[in-house]
Amino acid sequence: MNFNRILGTLILGTAFCASAESGPDPLSAWQDTAAKESIQSWVAGATQAGGSSFIPANKRYVVFDNDGTLWPEAPLTFQVQFAIDEIKRLAPDHPEWQKDPVVKAVLDNDMKALVKSGKKGLMQLMILTHSGMTTEEYAKRVRHWLDTSQHPRFGCHYDQLAYLPMKQLLDYLRDNGFKTWIVSGGGIDFMRVFAEQMYGIAPEQVIGSFALSDFAITKQGSEIRKTMKGAYYDDEAAKP
Repeated sequence: MNFNRILGTLILGTAFCASAESGPDPLSAWQDTAAKESIQSWVAGATQAGGSSFIPANKRYVVFDNDGTLWPEAPLTFQVQFAIDEIKRLAPDHPEWQKDPVVKAVLDNDMKALVKSGKKGLMQLMILTHSGMTTEEYAKRVRHWLDTSQHPRFGCHYDQLAYLPMKQLLDYLRDNGFKTWIVSGGGIDFMRVFAEQMYGIAPEQVIGSFALSDFAITKQGSEIRKTMKGAYYDDEAAKP
């Protein structure tokens, strides 16, 4: 079932900076339309033993995109916004960045120049903000950003911006024996920081873009450091 196609039926206003109990209707944030009815009918058929649409419990998997499906992605995906905010936070400690046109575009809030830089510019943002640190340090940076940054339009933290109808749908599916997964173009390490708290989706059930990491033994013990080597963009035709 393609849940992306039915997003137009959501009451989006209930999703922002708010949480709500579903009450007797587990999909109370959904409008009473054919889309909601089709979901309920599909779940009923999938869980009715002996029926033609029955799905055994060990095969009940439902996969969701993240950006634009479970939380907003416009005007920028939140991971790109994280990278932009990290450039601004870290730039004073990196004078060598000043000649980088991508950094200059970020510091000047010149979104036209940033967009014009294309995938090459995006990759440079990722190199500067998503590599050269341990995986633990990166997770701390993402968590700090989520805890301290607010969305300019909605005025709340980014991890409060899950679509309420979709959160209800995730719970509804799990209550009926389905395992919920994310397959997204977003970075695995980025999404795994918040996926369980926001969506109830365990880190090992999040699939996304990634790059190879380096393992090393140091005086402090072992560590895994993020790099951009072998970067794989898990989107469009590349998605599993």
